Amino acid sequence: MNRTPFSSAGPDGRLTSRRSLMQGTAVLGLSAAAGTTAVPGRLGSRLGSADPASTGAGPGSQHKHLVLDYKPSQVTGWSPPYSPTHGGYAATADFTQQGKSYRVSLVHFGQKGSRPQPLYESVPADPVIKFKETLNKEWGKYYTFRYQGGLPSGAWFSIESYGARAGASPNRHEPGTEFGADLYAVYHPGTHRGGPAVNSDLQFIQMLYFQIGPGTGTGDDEDDTARANPFTGEGGGLTSINGNESVSFFDSPSQINNENPVPPYLFKAETFLVQDTRTKDKAGKDIVNVFGGIKWGWQLSRLA
Repeated sequence: MNRTPFSSAGPDGRLTSRRSLMQGTAVLGLSAAAGTTAVPGRLGSRLGSADPASTGAGPGSQHKHLVLDYKPSQVTGWSPPYSPTHGGYAATADFTQQGKSYRVSLVHFGQKGSRPQPLYESVPADPVIKFKETLNKEWGKYYTFRYQGGLPSGAWFSIESYGARAGASPNRHEPGTEFGADLYAVYHPGTHRGGPAVNSDLQFIQMLYFQIGPGTGTGDDEDDTARANPFTGEGGGLTSINGNESVSFFDSPSQINNENPVPPYLFKAETFLVQDTRTKDKAGKDIVNVFGGIKWGWQLSRLA
């Protein structure tokens, strides 16, 4: 059996441990929890509401805070492997390993049709990911998180890359198939007053749920490094693209596996735009405003 650490990988196949959460079946990260089978193109249309039942199939649905604007692979302003993006949109990616067929597919989150899209959320609400609970547990000693009820009027995220992917492992020392998905989102403050401006105060916080095989998975925050804050860091926040400031988020979580058969996988994440106010509350804790976010994910299943 060969399971490499769950990680983010760029299009060039380079792996990074910044979002590594799993080694075998042992849970790593800032909130290690028990678990035996799990660890933690250009469309210009607007996405459906945060209510999965009313989202529809994606393009053609509308939501004022999330715009589908899929583009070809592009540079992001971040260092590899967070640049360039994979580009475009892919609902599924199939592969064969040791004579068995598998499919990587984007999570529907209750959406109808065969083209699931990411969902906009005004506040984190997924009962499995447990964004608020995990954030408070791990960082409530140092930070006060104030939920603003979503993005301000006129502000939005453009989704410029979102897709399932699968292919041969890029690491000759780790044979098998690499599979996963990517998300690239750019924040736009719009022209209305009151929205957070594009500056270094803006960051992203991501919480996720990851499961291998049957049973119950484990939720965790997305960063296993010794960061002294809950923010995403490289790959999310303020950057510069060809001289223009941009607040963006890119993640490309993947797994390399050579098992036979490959067990099912499930990855779900909530990624929220936040603002470090650089002020403190009466208890002396740093105040962080939490604006709107994006729910996204992928899964692996064996084809009949």
